[in-house]
Amino acid sequence: MTIPLMLVLSLLIFDQTTKGNEYYNSQQYPEALSAYEEAEVEHPEAPEVHYNKGNALYRQDMFNEAAASYQQAIGGDDPLDAQAYYNLGNSLYRTGQLEPAIDAYKRALTIAPDDQDTKYNLEYVQRQMQEQEQKSDDSQDQNQDEQQDQEDQQDEQQDQSQDDQEQSDESQDQQGDQEEENPQDSESGEQYSDNQNPQPGDMSKEEAERLLNAFNQDEQEIQKDLRKQAQTKQRNLKKDW
Repeated sequence: MTIPLMLVLSLLIFDQTTKGNEYYNSQQYPEALSAYEEAEVEHPEAPEVHYNKGNALYRQDMFNEAAASYQQAIGGDDPLDAQAYYNLGNSLYRTGQLEPAIDAYKRALTIAPDDQDTKYNLEYVQRQMQEQEQKSDDSQDQNQDEQQDQEDQQDEQQDQSQDDQEQSDESQDQQGDQEEENPQDSESGEQYSDNQNPQPGDMSKEEAERLLNAFNQDEQEIQKDLRKQAQTKQRNLKKDW
């Protein structure tokens, strides 16, 4: 919808607004804004000046400033109020304020209920607001699902870590039981040997034979000594007798 310039009926502000309108129609929006601001200084109560100033600001994408000028324009004649509310809704929409924009369109329709441009913009912004709310809900649900998945994964990791620890403890307990059933020969690593009492299995065959021969020789010597002692005793006995 083309933003219309309202006809300025007051003779007191005719000259200033006419100059601004000429700039506006030739798309010289900065020059038009300057002319409207001059008229605003002279007649700050005139809603037509605020409305035209809002249009010049809107064309320069200064939407917040335009919205403020349109709000100042409200309160005049009904046709001007309807256009001011319509353009206010457009400015608020451009700044992302969907709900206030919807309210402005509804107010415009209370004054001009048959205006098709206002109806279209109202429905369009309402659909966008519903889509944003749906996306917000979906994003919130997705974040909740992701958070739940992370919590479930952390729980699984914690359970797995606990299971691994229990298996490790059980393995250590089993190893400890086995060591108790089968103790090592020497905990210090040193083997104990009794050299004074060697076991037979420790001697070689040659050593055994030498030991046997020495034993036999000792036995023969003992037998010889015993025979000598017996003969001596017998001689002594015979002598004593």
